[in-house]
Amino acid sequence: MIRWCLPILVGLLTLPANTSDDALTTVERRVTLMGTSLDVAVRGPHREAALAASEQAIAEIRRVEDLLTTWRSDSALARLNESLVGRAVAIDPELFAVLSEVFAWTPRTQGAFDPSVFPLIRAWDLRGAGRIPSSDELVVARTGTGPSRFRFDPAKETVTRLDPVAGIDDGAWGKGYALDRAALRLEAAGV
Repeated sequence: MIRWCLPILVGLLTLPANTSDDALTTVERRVTLMGTSLDVAVRGPHREAALAASEQAIAEIRRVEDLLTTWRSDSALARLNESLVGRAVAIDPELFAVLSEVFAWTPRTQGAFDPSVFPLIRAWDLRGAGRIPSSDELVVARTGTGPSRFRFDPAKETVTRLDPVAGIDDGAWGKGYALDRAALRLEAAGV
């Protein structure tokens, strides 16, 4: 498996104005989350505050990973990808909101950004050893992509998969969403 290193420096989001750099303590951590290495550096008024805030940020990223991962079958997104075609699935309100926002980018980018590329990931076996699919396999995979392969019902917060090949992948947006959520946790902790 190809390992991507995504170094992230998170800190100094909302420090009190009277705190000098010399009075701050930095806690640095490296964890593996969302299939990559994450470096977290948090600066706070004392070690305990910085450490507690780093734990909260890491826990938030882990929570988002548990919601979005397509590497395990127990996540909400993986269950949606395996749902019966034509059956509306009630999903977590947070997942519904983020998917609605993410899918809105497909028409804005004239299809250049498409979160429904999971059929292509399967065709190329990007979760395994990788392979070159046949032309016929690519045609089938491509027919399962695009926002029209899903129906969103905002009133009921349900998503219906309309094609048996269709699936959503978080690869282009999941880590960014997780980092946004972690930043909110750090900001709330005042580090």
